[in-house]
Amino acid sequence: MVYNTSQGIVPGKINVHLVAHTHDDVGWLKTVDQYYVGSNNSIQGACVQNVLDSLIPALLADKNRKFIYVEQAFFQRWWRDQSEDMKKTVEMLVNSEMVAYLLGAEVGFDALYFARIDYQDRAKRRDEKKLEVIWQGSKSRGSSSQIFTGAFYAGNYEPPTGFYFEVNDDSPIVQDDINLFDYNVEERVNDFVAAALSQDGRVNAFYSTPSIYTDAKYALNESWPLKLDDYFPYADRINAYWTGYFTSRPTIKGYVRMMSGYYLAARQLELFRGRNKSGPTTDSLADALAIAQHHDAVTGTEKQHVANDYAKRLSIGYKECPLLNISYCPATEVDLSLGKKIAVIVYNSLGWKRTSVVRIPVINENVTVTDSTGKVILSQLLPIVNASIAMRKFHATAYMGESPSASPMYWLAFTAVVPPLGFSTYVISSSKSSASIKPISYTFDGSQNDAIQIGPGDLKLIYSGNDGKLTQYINSRSSVNISMEQSYSYYAGDDGSSDLINFQIPLTVFRGPLFDEVHQMINSWIYQITRVYKEKEHAEVEFIVGPIPIDDGIGKEIVTQIKTTIGNNKTFYTDSNGRDFLERIRDYRADWDLQVNQPIAGNYYPINLGIYMKDENTEFSVLWIDPLEDQVLLMHAMARLLNDDGRGVDEALNETVCVLDKCSGLTVQGKYYLRFDPLGEGSKWRRSFGQEIYSPFLLAFTEQDDTWTNFPVSTFSAMDPSYSLPDNVAIITLQELEDGTVLLRLAHLYEVGEDKDLSVMATVELKRVFPNKKINGIKETSLSANQEREEMEKKRLSWKVEGSDTKQDTDLRGGPVDPVKLVVELAPMEIRTFIINFNSNLVKYR
Repeated sequence: MVYNTSQGIVPGKINVHLVAHTHDDVGWLKTVDQYYVGSNNSIQGACVQNVLDSLIPALLADKNRKFIYVEQAFFQRWWRDQSEDMKKTVEMLVNSEMVAYLLGAEVGFDALYFARIDYQDRAKRRDEKKLEVIWQGSKSRGSSSQIFTGAFYAGNYEPPTGFYFEVNDDSPIVQDDINLFDYNVEERVNDFVAAALSQDGRVNAFYSTPSIYTDAKYALNESWPLKLDDYFPYADRINAYWTGYFTSRPTIKGYVRMMSGYYLAARQLELFRGRNKSGPTTDSLADALAIAQHHDAVTGTEKQHVANDYAKRLSIGYKECPLLNISYCPATEVDLSLGKKIAVIVYNSLGWKRTSVVRIPVINENVTVTDSTGKVILSQLLPIVNASIAMRKFHATAYMGESPSASPMYWLAFTAVVPPLGFSTYVISSSKSSASIKPISYTFDGSQNDAIQIGPGDLKLIYSGNDGKLTQYINSRSSVNISMEQSYSYYAGDDGSSDLINFQIPLTVFRGPLFDEVHQMINSWIYQITRVYKEKEHAEVEFIVGPIPIDDGIGKEIVTQIKTTIGNNKTFYTDSNGRDFLERIRDYRADWDLQVNQPIAGNYYPINLGIYMKDENTEFSVLWIDPLEDQVLLMHAMARLLNDDGRGVDEALNETVCVLDKCSGLTVQGKYYLRFDPLGEGSKWRRSFGQEIYSPFLLAFTEQDDTWTNFPVSTFSAMDPSYSLPDNVAIITLQELEDGTVLLRLAHLYEVGEDKDLSVMATVELKRVFPNKKINGIKETSLSANQEREEMEKKRLSWKVEGSDTKQDTDLRGGPVDPVKLVVELAPMEIRTFIINFNSNLVKYR
């Protein structure tokens, strides 16, 4: 039977857009490889390459059919295996479809459609017919950040009940052979019409795409409600918040973040050196990081064997000192007493000069640090605590296959000063004296009254002499004096929280010229170190948690609470993807009257950068942490659970490490940073130090004998020595592309009105960023760098917003780049992307 499927939109009817599309998880219950080839089907029956193989003939059989293929990680694999004839056929099919508009002002998308919003929010919007809105994602970017947004009616991303047609699904197929007893076209059509109708009228169904649907909405020339906040957090039913994944699998989240910083620096170095045409390149790490952005990867919502696969892919792209975070670094663990030296190259991927303390593990106590000119650099030596040594031995054996032959005894710390987009060199050698810092121990029996003061600079942390608890944060420079407390608790997997704190915990204090440390053994499986640096005004808290005991049969989620005297009135601010900060109010939603049934889970928000709260005098900022209640912030350190959540993974989140057939619960090491500022002054630290967290120093080591003290290049900056980027601008991409051109992305770090000095138009002089290269051509593109900016803006739809008092504002944007002056302007929160063509005849960076 031949059907007429050529009909498009018909006025006067309910037009049902049939959008055939993929949702092929790039790893979830199976690994990305297993999904592609269709193996391990005892877990889930799925074979992506079969989807693509069967798709092409289906499209060729009917020119009116349309299909949206989504996951490029799979498509690239399939494409590489196709013949030239098949590639030409696919190109023809792509070109014959309506071209989809390339999220918002930056990528070029005109619309965003998704399924998962809070069940209370959905019910209200469905009743009011406001599931579709204009979503403005940035207050700084104004109307240019608006995008037409639709939440699906049924609350999921699947077709109506009975029309799923997945492998082994119970939906009855459409049997259109009239000669067979199972012929059911009329029944199936009636079922479809009943599913499609939400009001009286006639139904017109046709093959469609998101682009066609978006165009149909735009053609209505209607005004739409405006949404300024986001859709977090959300529950799909009562007592079922989807917020646990914000903190699930913290180790893989940390690994992805660390690899992202490494990748940024590696891509820059690849450009300076020149891309290796024959390999290896940074592409394998790029692919691994891209795969890790899948919604069941970095989120931690995958099976354990899939999480292992993601980590394995990331490890392939990262070979230098992979275990420095557990004080395992063979390159630095050489005996310097025999006359050897260690050269340390410290690379700074940021566009401004940077001064930070570097810590590396060493064996010898008598060591000295000099810069490349031979000048002695102030350093300090702290013993590596037993908790770190035990973790080092266990994990080094787990991941390297053998136990390390020697253990470093000390952390060597010194201050590195590194130019923008460049490196500095330091030399570690033996010395006649020791810079070792001796501990001071405090035990508490309730009889002491003298406070314990920590910090060699302007910032002081005060601990109680009675019980060793943190009581005050004092900054003599900014005149901030705040009372505060910190404690650990856990949420049990069954019925609430329990207190872990022993109110009299002994303190071990190390005082040094660069920083002070406070060591606390909270219990046998929680260890905490708090650092206060002489030249910094924030506190750094490092914790080691695990293995979490489960002998009592109770899963646990470990958290640390920070209580302050900030009168924030239930209001706090969290970042949106590290960019704009959004106002949050505890137990409140702007779009509906929230029925509070989960006061903890319902107030968790995703954080990439940080959170802050404020009152009329003071701001309290933490990078990274989650809110709990007024005057309290809550950081989720780690979870070890014994029950599945019933959302498809069918596996409890009980991560373990196995060595020699013996498995134990995972141990997590993490950090957070906190600071108090006078009102209005906190953003400088959040933005600037946030970039340092995103882009840590990259360290490289080489061993020398006593005769080699000269460096071919001892210090380097890719930029003009007298130039650095403005404090409100960061380079977020700098890489050489396959064709020899260079991809550059510049981002303004501040929102409109966020800072009195830095929320202004910024300029970047490209001639001084690239003084050793001649720029022959520069082209501005979309954020995704796949189309020219000017062409993208011509195609973008301008949507109408409800409300007579809502006008379409003209967004402040940087102007065109003059090809002679080569100066880039950036307005608050603006990101600009460029493809630069350099004169290849000039020398590479030296």
